[in-house]
Amino acid sequence: MSLSRIKLDEIEFSERPFVFSLPKRDNLLLESIRRYGIIEPPVVLENREGLLPICGEGRLLSAKTLGMTTIEVLILRELAPLEALHLSLESNLFRGLNLAEKAEVVSRFERYLPPEEVSRKIFPRLGIPENPRWYFFLKRLSESPEEIKLAVAKETLNPKVAETLTKFPSERQLFFLALFQRFRFTFSEQREVLIGLLDLSKRYDLEIEEVVAREFSEMADRKGFLKKLRRLLKPQVHRFEEDLLRTQKVLLKKGIHFEATQAYEKDRFKISFDFKTREELIQKIRALEDFSETYPSFEAQRPE
Repeated sequence: MSLSRIKLDEIEFSERPFVFSLPKRDNLLLESIRRYGIIEPPVVLENREGLLPICGEGRLLSAKTLGMTTIEVLILRELAPLEALHLSLESNLFRGLNLAEKAEVVSRFERYLPPEEVSRKIFPRLGIPENPRWYFFLKRLSESPEEIKLAVAKETLNPKVAETLTKFPSERQLFFLALFQRFRFTFSEQREVLIGLLDLSKRYDLEIEEVVAREFSEMADRKGFLKKLRRLLKPQVHRFEEDLLRTQKVLLKKGIHFEATQAYEKDRFKISFDFKTREELIQKIRALEDFSETYPSFEAQRPE
């Protein structure tokens, strides 16, 4: 290993065979390098393809963005690719890799090691359970579109949802991602939308994209989308909720509070009201009697 000053143009950035940062870390280091320069030299491997980054790709890219033309690097020669990968991994473990980066690590190592050896030797270093499910998920994630990997890396895509999405063709993965981003669904809502649309797709015998175009093309906001999805999936629940809300509004005007159990777990409802005098009590009771005659359609029974 030798310390040398080289031209930045001599470094090959396109292939990244030993680098797995997602997103690339160049912008994180711009201000630091602008103020203090590069304190720790990056490490590059010299082989027949040229000079390839092993450690410090972010520093190299930042230097290039800042207009630097030369840089001091540590050059490794005659180092086996697998050893270069191990070195790169060790140099990054201190910062804690995100899930997409772990997928990239698996993808890089499987070029040189069989799956069982990747699971046995690499997974413990990544803090991942040694089982086939994790191996195949990370392998699929590494092969997914860049937008999916970046969404996982930036924690805007639910990892459990991503596990299902990576089983779909790239076009469908991107379709769901665009849908999630458009309506800004939370992690739990992403899962609800994914499962719900898969269910509707089976019911209607239509592609998911066709279901969305047919049922949700007019949806402009997140709440409206979720409300219609729930109504389509469970129309009896929707009717019950509408009836319950109407009942609550009518009784509230009379000073009476009407409540159902959380998530309608039981066939039980609760009515409460305040009163000071016997006359007020009688008024509330009469109001309830009037309600029962005016709204006889209300059924105090939770939906199955």
